[in-house]
Amino acid sequence: MTEEQHIAIVSVANTLRGMTMDRRIPEDARSVLMDKAVALDAVVEDEDDDED
Repeated sequence: MTEEQHIAIVSVANTLRGMTMDRRIPEDARSVLMDKAVALDAVVEDEDDDED
């Protein structure tokens, strides 16, 4: 993964995480958003581990 891709994935994860704070979004949808943010974090973390 390039640094540019890494930054983009982290940015998307942070955006999804931020959306979970919007009370206009139903709770079940916010839960899915957080799940996807955590999944993206895992992808980035796995890539970081592979580089070591």
